[in-house]
Amino acid sequence: MRDQYALSPPISRHRYLDGVSPLKVDPDAPLELRRAVETLARYFKKELGFDELQFEASETRESLGYVPYEAYIFYNTAHDRLLEDQVTPHRIFGACCFRWREWKDQEAGWSHDWVWMHPYFRRRGHLRRAWPLFQQRYGERFHIELPLSIEMQAFANSLR
Repeated sequence: MRDQYALSPPISRHRYLDGVSPLKVDPDAPLELRRAVETLARYFKKELGFDELQFEASETRESLGYVPYEAYIFYNTAHDRLLEDQVTPHRIFGACCFRWREWKDQEAGWSHDWVWMHPYFRRRGHLRRAWPLFQQRYGERFHIELPLSIEMQAFANSLR
């Protein structure tokens, strides 16, 4: 029987993970990476009690109701999974997603819709180090979708 409280970060040996974390994942990214984002979106949904899943790996530009997105996965080397003569494994411990939004009361733009980090990797500066990359890509003061978790509220307050 599967433990409903287990949080198992995806492990990947994908060649794209040999760069710097976080890695951008868009609709053209390999399905394995989009599935990793979906797995972490499920953990986000469960932890925060949302009714709907915030990200689905099957979502493409051709999907009905498609809203443009750019997700990011946070990863590091999975030292406990190293095997001789095999590609280095990486543990995907966090994900976030930006979506293009069109509002009635403000100019259209990118919205930081959600972020989830495995509890073992929280408060270690991963999001803070990535924030300048996000600001460069989406603008200095991009929209952050509400509601915020207590941890994300504390992070957002620290940016002021």
